[in-house]
Parts: sequence; structure tokens; C-alpha cells
Amino acid sequence: MIRDIMAGRKPLVLRDEIYAVWALLAGLSVGVGPYQRTWFLFALFLFVVVFRMLSVQYKWKLPRRSLRPTQSDTGGES
Repeated sequence: MIRDIMAGRKPLVLRDEIYAVWALLAGLSVGVGPYQRTWFLFALFLFVVVFRMLSVQYKWKLPRRSLRPTQSDTGGES
């Protein structure tokens, strides 16, 4: 991920599939969140699994956006 960000590209794991977003959110909530109880971690695991299955079933994708500015972004006209 760091390589892609430093190269000015969208990270490979975040290109199309949304499953990495669920994993990142779970990781952040474990790392930053004050909840370290077993039931919370189990519920978080179930949340990630269920939303991963839903994203596969309904073909949820991340929106595509280029990191390179277009002419309309830079104000130039052609």
C-alpha cells in the first residue's frame, strides 16, 4: 500500500474490491478502539465476514476515481 501511495497511485487492495475496506475498518477499531473484550472482537469478526459475503453477493465495488487531475480539475480548456 505504501509503495502505491508514494508512487501516486491508488493502492492495489483498494482498486475495485471493497473487502479491504471492511478489513481496514476492523483493524482500526481494534487498534484505536477501547473495546478489547472477547464479545466485541467476535462481533467485529462476524461483521466483517457478513459484509464481505454481502459485497460478493451484490457485487459491491468501490467507486473508481483517477488520482491524476483532469482538464476540468486544473481549470484548463482545450
